[in-house]
Amino acid sequence: MTNKKILIIIILFLLIGFFALNKKQEKQDLNQMEEFIQCLARENVVIYGSQYCSACIALVDQFKGYDIKLIYVECTKEEERCTREMQTNFVPEIQINKQNYSGLKKIENIGQTVNCQLF
Repeated sequence: MTNKKILIIIILFLLIGFFALNKKQEKQDLNQMEEFIQCLARENVVIYGSQYCSACIALVDQFKGYDIKLIYVECTKEEERCTREMQTNFVPEIQINKQNYSGLKKIENIGQTVNCQLF
């Protein structure tokens, strides 16, 4: 083989290895975020929000697109539930064991409050 072909083969192997490691990291991140969300649910964390609320959107975006329906109530779709369960008239409202913790705006802080570790 020529040096050029050997170089191309080496580059291909390096790229394959890089993508394989990247996929493994993505799967690990997925598992960690899912575990974090499940931990929040076990600790009775409920986030009430609205798709029209910029603070709610910013809070939800911190979950990076992961499914948070275990802990999130969309008040534009579940208006009766929000009216019945919320302690304030403002979203986002974060409750832990039915206590209002609306001052928490970062998911890391919510996790720390209930001893759920994010990564």
